[in-house]
Parts: sequence; structure tokens; C-alpha cells
Amino acid sequence: MAEPTRKELLAVYKRGPLTLRKALIGLTAKDLDAHPIKGEWSIREIVCHLADGEQISAIRLRRLLVEDQPLLRVRIDPAAYAKKGRYDKIPLPVALAAFDGARGMSFAVLSNLSPADWNRAGTLSEHGPYSVGNWLQANVNHLAAHIAQIMELREALGKGPKKAAAKKPTAAKAAAAKKVAAAKAAAPKAGAKKPGVAAKAAVVKKAVAAKKTAAKKA
Repeated sequence: MAEPTRKELLAVYKRGPLTLRKALIGLTAKDLDAHPIKGEWSIREIVCHLADGEQISAIRLRRLLVEDQPLLRVRIDPAAYAKKGRYDKIPLPVALAAFDGARGMSFAVLSNLSPADWNRAGTLSEHGPYSVGNWLQANVNHLAAHIAQIMELREALGKGPKKAAAKKPTAAKAAAAKKVAAAKAAAPKAGAKKPGVAAKAAVVKKAVAAKKTAAKKA
């Protein structure tokens, strides 16, 4: 499978806020705070994590563009962020607004980069060389992973996407099908003899038998 182009990645990155909101459609406040899978965050906590992650990543991007070969720290403690940041108490609209703002600003920055800017790089602690292009791919992957996590929690809550029901035939299609069935039933089966032919054959057979009987008596 071919690697996505930079243009394709930028399009996916830009759609991030809409993609996230689609994953939340139909959820109640109770759903957002439920823990249907032991050891997993709630959906509200995931959204808050995404909001914080987007803001942290925004700073990394700016450092890549401004500093020469910056050393970027990757290791953070998401659980501590969730606990100290009281993710469970953050209103969902606030978390979404923070995600939207950070991603929207970064997208505007990315949209105006020169070819030389895209080649700027630093070092990501514990991972090694890290370019602006790597940054974009990592952020697209990060959201995709957590969208999948949200969908898994939705399934556990019984709020997974509904499968499309089979479409019922329209009245016109049903009537047409009924006519076809009636025509097939009325049509003679392959190999069947017509009633007139069968009757004639029976008369001829009787006549031949009568002649043979008369010949024997003569």
C-alpha cells in the first residue's frame, strides 16, 4: 500500500475536529463518563487527553521551525495529566474548543511552510531524528488511535454504529415481482407435452391396439 502524500496527510489532519465530533454523536453525559472497559479511560478523559496532546504537539512544531536541531522531550505521564488536570470534570465543549484551536492554528502554520521548512528536524528523545513531516504523520496517527479507542468504548456501551437495515422493496418492485412469479407459474415446464398433443397420441395408440386385436380374431 502506497504511503500517503503530504497533501493527503494535511487533509486528514485538517478534518480532525470533524472526525472527533462524529465519533461522539449520540453519546449522553453518562456515556461520556462511563468506564465499560476496565482500566480504560472514559470517553471524556480521552477527549481531554487529545486536547492536551494537541497543545503539547503545537509547541513541538514551533520549536522544530524556530530552533536548530532542538531536543524534544517525548516522555510524559498521561495518567498524571488526567489526574492533576481533573479530566473527569472538564466540560466536553471546553476540551473540544481547546483541541480545535490548537489544531486549527497548527494547520494554518503548516499550510504556509516552504520546502525548506518541511525539511527542518530535531531529535525526539528516545526515538531519534524527528522532522516536521514526522510530526504531521505522528499527529494524524495519534488521533486515529484514540478515535478507534472511542469506538471500542461505544461498542462496549451498546452505542456502536448501527448497521444499515436491508431496504424493503418498493410497491412497484413488489408488484412487478408478483407478475413475474405468476407468469412463471403459468408457463409450461420445459419438456412438458401440450394437452392437445397428448390427447391425440392416446387416440392413435388406442386405434392401433384395436386393429391388432381385430387382426388376431380374423
